Amino acid sequence: MRTLVVLLLLFFNTSIFAQINFTIEQQEDGVTYVVKLKPEKSFPSPMNITNTAQISLVVATGGFQPSNIQSFKGNWQNNNNIISPESNPKKDYLIFNLVGHIKDLDYVEGEEVPIFSFQNTGKDTGIPRFVGKNDVKLFKSKKLNIGNQISVLGAGFVNAYSGTYDEVEEGPEEEDTHILYGNEIFGNFDLDLNVKKEGMMLEWLADNKNNTKRFVIEKSMDGVNFEAIKVITDNFENELSEIDEAPDYGTNFYRVKQQYKNGDYRYSSIQSEPFLIDDAAITIYPNPVRDVFNLKVGHFSNLEGNVRIFNMSGAEMTTRPLTKGDKKVTVNTADYQNGMYILIIEGRNRKIVERQFVIENNQ
Repeated sequence: MRTLVVLLLLFFNTSIFAQINFTIEQQEDGVTYVVKLKPEKSFPSPMNITNTAQISLVVATGGFQPSNIQSFKGNWQNNNNIISPESNPKKDYLIFNLVGHIKDLDYVEGEEVPIFSFQNTGKDTGIPRFVGKNDVKLFKSKKLNIGNQISVLGAGFVNAYSGTYDEVEEGPEEEDTHILYGNEIFGNFDLDLNVKKEGMMLEWLADNKNNTKRFVIEKSMDGVNFEAIKVITDNFENELSEIDEAPDYGTNFYRVKQQYKNGDYRYSSIQSEPFLIDDAAITIYPNPVRDVFNLKVGHFSNLEGNVRIFNMSGAEMTTRPLTKGDKKVTVNTADYQNGMYILIIEGRNRKIVERQFVIENNQ
C-alpha cells in the first residue's frame, strides 16, 4: 500500500489576540480566591493543549500572603511575589505560573473554567485584581516580570490573553502612579521597523546627539520583558539605523534607549513587527512517507528550538531538538499507528509553524 501524506500549513494571523479572559472570585470564607478562565472561542482537542501561562495579581501592600494553592487544571505555583517595589511601594504583586502543560482543559466559548484557588493566610488588605497596563508599565527591569499570559496550541504563537471581562476601569489616580526610574526623561521618540532580507531594520531620529553617550536596542517577544541586544556608542547621526540580524520567528517588539552623558535617559516608542516564514521553508520527504521521514528546515537552520509531534488525541509522540546548523531532522514513524498527526516547530517555547500529516505505514 502506498503511503498518503497530506500536508497543511496553518498560518495564524498575529491580529488574533483577544481569545481568553481571566477572572478571580472571592469565596464566602473571605480568605479563599478562585481563579478562572473564560474563552472567547472554542479550542477542540488537540488544539486545547496549554503550553505556558502566567497570572499576575496586584493588592494593597500590608501583608497579604497567598498560600494553600489547589490546582484544578494543571500544576500552578506561586513562585514569585514582588512586595512594595520601589516603582509602586503601595502595592504588592502576586505571580502564579503554570508548571508543565495542560492537556485536559476544555476551551468552550463562553464557559468559565476554574483553574486554581489559593488562600490569604496573612492580613486582609483587600481583594486582589489582575494587573493592568498601568501596572506593567511600572516594571521595566527584566528581573521584575509581571503580566498575564497564556499560550494555547489552537491560538497560535501569540499571547491569547485578552483581559478580564469584568475588569473595572482604572481612574486617573491609578493612571498617574507612574514613578520615574532614576533620571528617566519623559517624551518618547519615534521608531520604525522594516523586515529586510538581512533581518529586522530599525530606524529612528535622535536629537541632542552631542550630549548622547550611547543608544541601546532592546527586544522583547511579549512586549513586556525587554533585553538589550545591541549598544551603539559612536557615529551618532540625526537619522540612525541598525539591523537585528537574528529576529525571532513570531512577533518581535523593539524599543531604543537613548542614554545621555549626565546619566539621564529616555525610551523610544515600542514597535512590533512579525517575522514569519514562507511555505517553501519547510518540506517533508520522501513522499510518500513509510517508516521514516525527513524534515528539511531551510532557513530554520539558524533556529534553536524543538520539533514536536502530537497525535489527534493530544498525546505527544516525540520531541526532537533543533539546534543551530541543523538543516534536516529525521523522525522514525515505524511504530506510529495510521492516522493524522500534528507537527510543530517551536523556538523559545513559542509555536512557530504547524503542519498536519497522515501516516499510513505498511503493516
